Amino acid sequence: MENRVKKLKNHYIVCGGGETGRHVLAELIKSKEHVVLIEQDQDRIERCSSTGDLLYVKGDATDDQNLLSAGIDQAAGIIISLPFDKDTLYVTMTARMLNKKIRIISSMVDQKLEPKLKKAGANSVVSSNFIGALRMASEMIRPTVVEFLDRMLRSRHGNLRIHEITISENSDIVGKKISESGLKDKFDLLVLGRRHATEEIEFNPSHLQVIEAGMKLIVMGAIENIDRVKNAF
Repeated sequence: MENRVKKLKNHYIVCGGGETGRHVLAELIKSKEHVVLIEQDQDRIERCSSTGDLLYVKGDATDDQNLLSAGIDQAAGIIISLPFDKDTLYVTMTARMLNKKIRIISSMVDQKLEPKLKKAGANSVVSSNFIGALRMASEMIRPTVVEFLDRMLRSRHGNLRIHEITISENSDIVGKKISESGLKDKFDLLVLGRRHATEEIEFNPSHLQVIEAGMKLIVMGAIENIDRVKNAF
């Protein structure tokens, strides 16, 4: 287990294998991402292992050594889903100290903690109460949209996802129009949006839009095709 983790680069770390963490792991694994769980409860580790081939560090996420053992210095991102806000705040701060470039997503119960989490280094903060409220309102006024998204995300047989692809400087499609990129013809991906540098997201960009290095394309399609494009572009 330790040797496999040491070989990882640009992977994701999930702190906490509770109900939220377990679903996070399932989605990352289904999306073919490399992920390492940090959890000290053996029963939770075993439940999380049912989601797929799971790499894990058994221990407390607030222990710096466990973050290092999970390869935080080489990781692309860390998701902190711990039951206590004080622990989340500590791990957020520690993660940012150990890796200045890592993307940090922190959960919170008390919304008053958001400014502190952002100051500690979190790129994004998620409140389960806020998300739950939006979901309930959406169920009331746009049920068909909610059902569509649920079927896309929850179906055991479906593998449709919305994802972002960053175009590298060496990509063959730099300088080409979206219609010439092969995203639709070769990979059956639908381009929903684009963003370049600090620009606002452009929804439903024209097929005549020229692709530039560093541009992020938001696409929808099968996980396997998205994975192929990420490796190719």
